[in-house]
Amino acid sequence: MLQQFIYYVKRLRDSGKIIECEDCGEWHISGTHCVCEIHFAQCLVCGRWHDHNDPCICKIKPEEKAERVYKKKENILTEAEVLFKEKLEKAVDPRKYHITYQTPLNQLVNKTTWGWNSELHRYIDFCVSDKKTTRIILCIEYDDSTHDRPDRKERDKKVDDILSEAGIKLLHIKRNDNMSVDYLKGKLEEYL
Repeated sequence: MLQQFIYYVKRLRDSGKIIECEDCGEWHISGTHCVCEIHFAQCLVCGRWHDHNDPCICKIKPEEKAERVYKKKENILTEAEVLFKEKLEKAVDPRKYHITYQTPLNQLVNKTTWGWNSELHRYIDFCVSDKKTTRIILCIEYDDSTHDRPDRKERDKKVDDILSEAGIKLLHIKRNDNMSVDYLKGKLEEYL
């Protein structure tokens, strides 16, 4: 089994389907960004890799280190997403449907081939499912201005492709704080 795996990886490498990152030495799928380029930055002082949003551990005072490993998010949803969630809850029949939010793709989709599942570590803003059977009815992405960034457009396209291939309906709704519940009901009508 191990020999088959090694042979498979060598074939992928030799065909150029996977490449070694020049910066961190990790292997990733050709044509995609290495995880070190997306989520991590290398500290210029100590050379360690860390989340690009946080300072390197070498720059944190010793008494703060224990507190800086994990930090609680204040809210799961943004203020705009909370307002949309409230409207969505009014727009769907709570006796028939259940709404979840920030649902990971790997809870909605199974990958049928061997390989990395990193593309399934993305989240869908809202998911509407049948309350009795839990069958997935519809996924909703509530698109604010961050969805206009090139990296976000690339991410959205990947999510769209994955859900489409899996046969899951996806509705993109542009952020509109003045959206009425009736307007939202109209958008959802063809799906529910």
